[in-house]
Formats: sequence, C-alpha cells, structure tokens
Amino acid sequence: MLSTFGWEVVSATPEPDPTDIPPRELAKVTLKCSPTPFVTLECDVLNNSDWSLSEITLTVRILNKNGTEARRYKYEMAPGSRLHFDPGGSTKGLVQLDSSLDPGQTLDWMVDGAKGVGSP
Repeated sequence: MLSTFGWEVVSATPEPDPTDIPPRELAKVTLKCSPTPFVTLECDVLNNSDWSLSEITLTVRILNKNGTEARRYKYEMAPGSRLHFDPGGSTKGLVQLDSSLDPGQTLDWMVDGAKGVGSP
C-alpha cells in the first residue's frame, strides 16, 4: 500500500514450517560425501525431489578395520551457502563430526530423513 511514508507491507505470507518429506521423495536425494582432515564430512547433495529441503538427517557410523561398528551418530546437515537444498539443484553441505578416526577406522553414512517444503 502506498502511504505518505512510501510503500508499506500490508501483509506477507509466511513460509510454511518444514515437514518430514515422504520416502518416495527422500529416495530422490543423493549424496556424495568425503571426510576432510578437519573432522568434517563434506557432501555434494543432489536434490532430485520436488521438495525444497531445509535439513537432511544423516546416520554416520565409524567402522573398525574388521568392519565392526565402533560408534554411530545422527547429524542434521544444513546447506552450506543457501537457505535450502533446492529441487533439481546440487548444493554443498557440511557436517562437523563429534569424533576423529583412530588408525584403520573408516566412515560410513546414509540419509536417514529430511525436512522441507513441498507437496505431499
């Protein structure tokens, strides 16, 4: 609305709250991750879903040399330089890990869930 003070916002539509995305859409989200020397997991996220994702939940396992699980953690990853992992886009995400690896240990990870805005 134009007033004597200039243009003023009369009302704005708030963004909807993020919700869990359905499994069929989650299956369209792929990650290519690699650990850095700074106890961080750096991921390229390709979001082929129709949802704009605000966070992705990862399960990260630390495996011993013989393949047994030493520790398991859950992390929520947010986009590195944007507000969302946009549909059809590729975005970097970072996860600061709680633990460093002992000699001979490796990391294993999987997408456990995601929240975002889209059509159910």
